[in-house]
Amino acid sequence: MKKKKKKELSLDSNDFKGFSKRWQRCRSEDLPGLFYAYDQAENQTERIVSFFLDHKQVKELKRRTKSLKGTPYYLVYLGLEKGYDGEFAPEDPHFKPILQVRDQDSDQYTNGFLLQWDADPSFPTNPNESIESGPDAISGAAAFLFAHHWLETRHEDLGVPFESNAYMLGRRVKAYRFSNQESQEITKSIANFGDNPVRVYVHLGRGISVSTHPFSFRPVLQVKPDVGDDPRKKRLADEDDDTSYYDFSQPIPPQNP
Repeated sequence: MKKKKKKELSLDSNDFKGFSKRWQRCRSEDLPGLFYAYDQAENQTERIVSFFLDHKQVKELKRRTKSLKGTPYYLVYLGLEKGYDGEFAPEDPHFKPILQVRDQDSDQYTNGFLLQWDADPSFPTNPNESIESGPDAISGAAAFLFAHHWLETRHEDLGVPFESNAYMLGRRVKAYRFSNQESQEITKSIANFGDNPVRVYVHLGRGISVSTHPFSFRPVLQVKPDVGDDPRKKRLADEDDDTSYYDFSQPIPPQNP
């Protein structure tokens, strides 16, 4: 009897690079179909919006962050699974974001963590919460607005947020880099949980493109307690005082990794 292959906590550099390369080479007309998956539990095709690192992955992320000699910062790369052939609504989406932690001396495709699709994501629903943002983090209400804008984008327009419509016409976004200061706050947010289970989410969002941010796609990073997959507990976790959201990332291009 064959032993079940152990799930790796992070990607090796070749796999990481392959995910990024396949994303760049995907035909523009195929992009909209990448953002649907079949939720077996609900017997329902859904627009994908949320991905996460589980507690084991986050523990390894913390270890890698501490091992860096320089100032650590985070990036969210966009990736595509091997073997995509136009299949619509697979049970596990072919599109996958990758969370990376690195410093200025790191190799480009190191310390990459492949996020898992969450078929039943939750968002804060307090109608009285302000959408005002702090110097580094944003409110849960603001995060919800980005995700909601993504979800209400028409199917035929789903590829538009990833293609530049400003001075870098014809370019497709590769990744998003969080500033050193915001990355420091993300690291602190994760550390605040100590040894308690924690998840790091990346939610797909959409904002407004401007000359310095020529792509309207906006990933939102969330740090929250890992309470498993019970919907009620997940909604309560969104209201936890230690839950935080981050959105102030810059696209690559025009930024450098």
